[in-house]
Amino acid sequence: MTQTARFLPEEMVLKIGWYVWFNQDQYPRNSCNSPGYDSIDRFKQLCSRNTSILSVCQHWRRALLPAFCRAVQGDCQMGSTALRHPFIEKGLTKEVWLRFDGYLLFGKWAIELVSNLLNHGQSGLSIDSLVIIIVNSPPTLPTYNEIERARLLIDICQRALMPRSVAFVSQPQTVLGSNIRFSSDSLDKFQMIYTYFSLAPHPPCVTLIEVQSVASPAMVQFISSTASTLERLRIKNISIATLQLLLKGAKEVVFPRLEQLQLVLDTEGVDIQPYNITTQLFPRLACLDIIICPSDIGPSKEASLSIYEHNFLTDLFFHDSARTRLRSLNLPVTWDTVEVLGPKLLENLRYVFLYEVSLEGEHLLDEEESNQLLQNILSLQHVRSVFLTNSAPRTFINFPLQCHNLHTLGISNYSLTVDQVVDIIKHFRFLYFLEFSLINDVADKDPGAVPAVQLRKYGSALNTSMKNMRANIVPETTAGTVALFGSFIVALPHLQCLTIPRGFCGLVGRSIKYACEKQPYKWGSEMQTPLNIFTI
Repeated sequence: MTQTARFLPEEMVLKIGWYVWFNQDQYPRNSCNSPGYDSIDRFKQLCSRNTSILSVCQHWRRALLPAFCRAVQGDCQMGSTALRHPFIEKGLTKEVWLRFDGYLLFGKWAIELVSNLLNHGQSGLSIDSLVIIIVNSPPTLPTYNEIERARLLIDICQRALMPRSVAFVSQPQTVLGSNIRFSSDSLDKFQMIYTYFSLAPHPPCVTLIEVQSVASPAMVQFISSTASTLERLRIKNISIATLQLLLKGAKEVVFPRLEQLQLVLDTEGVDIQPYNITTQLFPRLACLDIIICPSDIGPSKEASLSIYEHNFLTDLFFHDSARTRLRSLNLPVTWDTVEVLGPKLLENLRYVFLYEVSLEGEHLLDEEESNQLLQNILSLQHVRSVFLTNSAPRTFINFPLQCHNLHTLGISNYSLTVDQVVDIIKHFRFLYFLEFSLINDVADKDPGAVPAVQLRKYGSALNTSMKNMRANIVPETTAGTVALFGSFIVALPHLQCLTIPRGFCGLVGRSIKYACEKQPYKWGSEMQTPLNIFTI
């Protein structure tokens, strides 16, 4: 007789729990020191976890409790409801997240909440990381009582948690019913917390700083003082002149452990002075994310850098040696980026997002330079995802495709014929997302439907993983090209989502139907879900 299991295996219960809490089948690897997420969103995700799944039965609770206790959170703002049992367990809890109101950070309310949350400082957990989130408020000078309460607050955290690292995160606050948005980073409170932690016998190191802006010399000094231990730095507004001051004051500041750097640049303001960078400041950098403020993008959507600013950024991140550690790159590109971003310089790159900017209002990439840049990126052996945004339409030029493991390719401003799209999909067998602009073949002058003999060349299914395609069909595209595109769509058995301009929906739909009737390949027989067509 076949025996049935009384309980689900613990591995399956864990996967169910992770789907319920994080909508994925494994514990999120994006811990507080990892790239690819926002700390505020992470805190909200932790707060929204459903605890009812822990009460299904003792077997489920035993399987899920260690994963649930791994990261715990406490909201210590004024007006917060009574804290539920925080599920802090010695040996299981690795991260503790605490959020405070910047205006009442060291008030009695916060002291009481933290004391209750951490069992009056008697736990001695020895956690990996303590994340302190401060909701910004108008800057105020701390009183003597606040300073004393700050010392008490940090003493409780230190004795209860004994964190090996601490992270500082600022959260902007918007006043309800108005457009007032406090974005000051309460520098005095960050420094005060850091000072009291540093007095402990075994002080934690600062591994993460996320701030809204850096403008004052005091904030620059605070970040510079933690450079030796920082692993992740995110600044949502900083001028290049301030960045220059941060990285090269009295001497060059080296960040030996920094793995992720995200900067939103304000290119307006004081001009910087050119100078030479003599040291590799980020030897372990794996994720580089450089964004230009939206306010700097004009009606033509062409961002601009000065020559000094551009030279500074180029020397800063690509100084004198190969960036073999870089895995993710988001960078504004100019006319000379083709020379800077060579295959040998970025040989281990996995994720690439490049957007074109002008250099002092001119020197935009021409078609040859744009295609050379794309060729350089697609020659990287390990690249998985590529998005390249141009300021003007470009004609795709055929070139040898050297990488083989590409999963996503977004080249919305590159114009491709149907045959070029087919060649790309055939080469990249694992490609599941493609974005491009569709144009007529050079030889296609007939505005009518193409002959059936041309349709039959796409009659058999392409061996592809393609699931999502976004095609910007230009208005000049002929009906014959659209019909050919429809027969090509039929040859993608796993395609689930097709996005096209609204004006071409009827013509593409009829072309797909016609191709299904005329071709021997039965489209849809291998599909798990029907094809959905969306409009741009």
